Amino acid sequence: MRDASLPYPTPVSIAFHPGERVWLCLTTLHHRRFIEDAIHAVSLPHGTHLRLRYRRQYIDTSLWDDVHAHGSTDNAFALIALGATSNDKRNVVHPLRKARIAAARCEGSVLVIDVILCEFLFNLTTSGDSFWSEVQLIGRDLPTAFGAAARGGTYLQQLPSVPQALSASTSVESWEATATAFFDVATAASAPDGPSAVVPFLYHIAKPSRPLRSRLTEQGTLDLEAGCSMALEVHTMAGPAPGAFRNALGEVFFELSHPAATFSSSRRVRVDSRRDVRAVKITSPALFRRAHGHLSARMVIFDNGDDDDTLSLISSKKREETVVSRYDYPLQVGRWTPGLASLLVAIAAGLAAFKPPAHLDGWHAYIIPALVFVFALLGLMLGLRKDGKA
Repeated sequence: MRDASLPYPTPVSIAFHPGERVWLCLTTLHHRRFIEDAIHAVSLPHGTHLRLRYRRQYIDTSLWDDVHAHGSTDNAFALIALGATSNDKRNVVHPLRKARIAAARCEGSVLVIDVILCEFLFNLTTSGDSFWSEVQLIGRDLPTAFGAAARGGTYLQQLPSVPQALSASTSVESWEATATAFFDVATAASAPDGPSAVVPFLYHIAKPSRPLRSRLTEQGTLDLEAGCSMALEVHTMAGPAPGAFRNALGEVFFELSHPAATFSSSRRVRVDSRRDVRAVKITSPALFRRAHGHLSARMVIFDNGDDDDTLSLISSKKREETVVSRYDYPLQVGRWTPGLASLLVAIAAGLAAFKPPAHLDGWHAYIIPALVFVFALLGLMLGLRKDGKA
């Protein structure tokens, strides 16, 4: 279900093309791991590697047998959808994300699926329930209800035909539409006497937009050029809740474990408004070799207890903080610059050791020293330049 106040995302494309194999991956918000998977599916940028796990009892028999025998995932895509059953016994199911299946294998009684996140998915403008209505026609043995207790049904299956009632996009508008659908499902999954929503806010990390300095590789690694800086645009959206709030709902907390990267801005993105976007900046020094580590993104929810209201401000000592999701990006600093810098210094050292013929005189005698100077200077400028230099 889309918020009528939000414009329909543009540009859009067809979600799935004829000939593609589509695996329907249903999930809920009734277990901690499922909550984390759903948050990651909505929050992480295009190209992120994500692992999904399904127990055999919730997998279509023919799909399990095919993966167990062949492990074939050629031209296969995952359609990640989130479902819940409301108090009036109404099923609320919305698509979240398209993902390319990189690998699938059976590990005991669990099917492990490694996917690469692609476009956000959302219903067509003509009908708010177009996706689920179509899936009910083409799917097999779908769950009759999405509750905390297992009630049977297939949560993972390969659809016999490609769904047509979907649109796909990578724009921020499409994330807003997907986040709105997520909150619709989360509200339906809430207990009558429980909190207003299972997840009070969502975030989205935009893909780095300057590929010459920073990028997300095909292997799911954040690659930052040595001596450059990277800005991660973090979008946040609060869920539906009555009234205004003065206390933050939570934060997106970033943490670095890397020998050659530091934060040049705050690493906390507080969720203290309905809709916001902030930048988290990471800077690296120039290097003569590549350095590896990781960047963690954690979603933290604040629980202010009974003191939480719209008129008072709660100190950090009086609230409880709960980490509901965490994702670790492999972070590599240094692409071509360390190799080039080392090469130039090596050339300069080789030229310095070279003994020119004795007959060189006049200005020819200055050729070798000049080349040594130029190559050594360029190499040292690349390998020892100021942190964050473009």
